[in-house]
Amino acid sequence: MTKNIDTKSKNSINSKAKSALEKLIRETYGKPINSVNSFKELSETTQLSVQTLRRFFGKIEKNKNVSKSTLSILCRYVGYADWDSFVTELNTEKKLDAKDKIYLESMKPFFASGEKYFVKYSKDTVSVDTLNAYVNVIYKNIENIKYFHKLYKKYNWACDYIYAWLPNYNYFGNTEFRKLLSERVKSTPSKKVKLALCNFLYFGEFLSAKKCQYTPDISVIKKHYAAYKKEYPYMPYHEMRYTSILLMDAKKENNKEAFQEILGNYLIQLEQAELSEFNKIEILIFFSNTLIWLEEFKLAYSLLKDKTSFIKDFIDQKPNKNPLHFYGINLAFVKTTFLITWVTNELPPLKDFALSDKDFKSPTGLLYKDYIRLMYLLAYILKETKSKEIEFSTQELDKLVNKTGYKRALNILK
Repeated sequence: MTKNIDTKSKNSINSKAKSALEKLIRETYGKPINSVNSFKELSETTQLSVQTLRRFFGKIEKNKNVSKSTLSILCRYVGYADWDSFVTELNTEKKLDAKDKIYLESMKPFFASGEKYFVKYSKDTVSVDTLNAYVNVIYKNIENIKYFHKLYKKYNWACDYIYAWLPNYNYFGNTEFRKLLSERVKSTPSKKVKLALCNFLYFGEFLSAKKCQYTPDISVIKKHYAAYKKEYPYMPYHEMRYTSILLMDAKKENNKEAFQEILGNYLIQLEQAELSEFNKIEILIFFSNTLIWLEEFKLAYSLLKDKTSFIKDFIDQKPNKNPLHFYGINLAFVKTTFLITWVTNELPPLKDFALSDKDFKSPTGLLYKDYIRLMYLLAYILKETKSKEIEFSTQELDKLVNKTGYKRALNILK
């Protein structure tokens, strides 16, 4: 009896998946599929026979199932690896909040117009406000991210800005998210996007302290960097992140001489860059944050020890700057970086650097939320003396490590 119920349930799921696939094929084809010519055209594209296609669409032998291999070919036509991947994706969508699903679908006119007119959001206040609202829903959970990817992976403008210019540091160790970034590296025409996403993938592997899937080889990243340099001038964030990747590689190889050379060249380059002093400090804070992960605590302190007044400058300038800020960092990121730098150097924590919920309220707060809380908990445990407080915070840290995959935090704790 149970077996019959399971079989009926499975057939029901497959029937729904088949209907969803049929709908997607019609959308991809873009014209009615009911004439002889339409089936012939589809046959030439998919390499399936007209007879097989007519059977799939129920024009003949309605009660006869098509094979799994045929379904996989049709899934590849609409952008999926195979039938199993399509069914899995469909089941994932069931977990989507109904309101989120509708909201994600409603973004299409915005991204479609951006693709058509090459909208540059950084120079358009209305676009910035729209993206701030959208990114909160897109990055709400992995199901939303995957649905966004399904809807807009053909829109270079949409995916490039969401993945590369609004990077979600909480997900760099997540296999499903890494897969999407890896796909974007292959499909984007932008050389700087290819570099940025490869940097994130490599960074995520380092944070996870293990061999992740979808990790580009360092030689591939260097190749993308060379291609990017041919087209673009000095870009502070790209140079900082690429340098941090080179330092990670030197650290892996235990090449201290290369590490020092890369570091020295970068700091000279940053000093000579035509940036305001405010922006130079901002990028140094980002760089120092990464140095903590590299366990270069003294080095991070040497770069930040004379920059403690920056937090006041950051707060004062914030209202007058783009809502996404110069590099997307928020007050919580700034406070945490200073705090953990001081604590790892066994120095008393700075005054007024404690985190509050309002520090996460900026438009980019969710891009670093787990990432920042993990580092903040790490700093708290290192400076705490009460055993009960340490035990509770360690449990919370373990939860965040399991959620993000960033096991490097435990290395620092040792």
